Amino acid sequence: MKRIRKIAALALALLMLLSLTACGGFETRMVRAAQKMSGLKSLHADVVLTADVSLSLLGASSAVDAGITASVDHQTDPGRGKIDLDVTVMGTTQKILIYTEQEAEGHALYTSLDGGSSWEASHSEPGQVQLELNLGDQLQLIAGAASGFAETGRETVNGSTATVYAGVLPGELVRQAAQEAGLVEKIEEALDLELSEDVLDTVGDIPVTISIDDRSGMITRFTMDLSDTASRLLEEILTASVAGSGFGLFAGFGLEVRVSNVQLVTELSGFDSTSVEIPAAVKAAA
Repeated sequence: MKRIRKIAALALALLMLLSLTACGGFETRMVRAAQKMSGLKSLHADVVLTADVSLSLLGASSAVDAGITASVDHQTDPGRGKIDLDVTVMGTTQKILIYTEQEAEGHALYTSLDGGSSWEASHSEPGQVQLELNLGDQLQLIAGAASGFAETGRETVNGSTATVYAGVLPGELVRQAAQEAGLVEKIEEALDLELSEDVLDTVGDIPVTISIDDRSGMITRFTMDLSDTASRLLEEILTASVAGSGFGLFAGFGLEVRVSNVQLVTELSGFDSTSVEIPAAVKAAA
């Protein structure tokens, strides 16, 4: 149970890190969007991550359905978050509900793995993996990566017209952001496993489309092709997780995990109009 909760927490932390390190570009419009969004007090995010996963054993390969859907509400004062997370693997969906709350030191985390019937509580120390949106520094950092983006058209997002830009986020910038955030170390600590020292060396460029609302100037939607960025990292995590599970006995027979076609779609809304309240029953049950 604890491993599942940690994997869920890490999955969302990865989504947020990868998402936020991609929110850059387009010179003037992007700089303005970064400034506006860095001052937000609350927002809502709908996140969908899909990947093609295959397991190979004794030369035979089998495709596995895998995906993560997350509905996230976050506010900064007081610091609280609500996450409704569906993790699907091999046709089975694990529904996970999470509340976070900022404390004097660290965060409180309330987690349900059974749709809200029961709850567990834990407390993180400052610096540990946390489930929160931090739009400030990341947006300001990436806002200078504008030269490779171009306008490609318009689309309607949440009932409002937005201008769509397409471009590429350089792999070097992604690696730098991941290293500065201590991503590998946090993964190892959260999942109690050891990853290769060079796991980030294969991180490649990320094709990105970003929609900026014509009326508000906010980023309302972005898509990312993480196939060349997250594949090896996910392969190592899944391989280590499989080895530590009931399937670990197959490791000696050449069990391999392959990940490809990793796609991330995120829609942002509820700017400064989202609020999070943690039900008393949740705290009492935990």
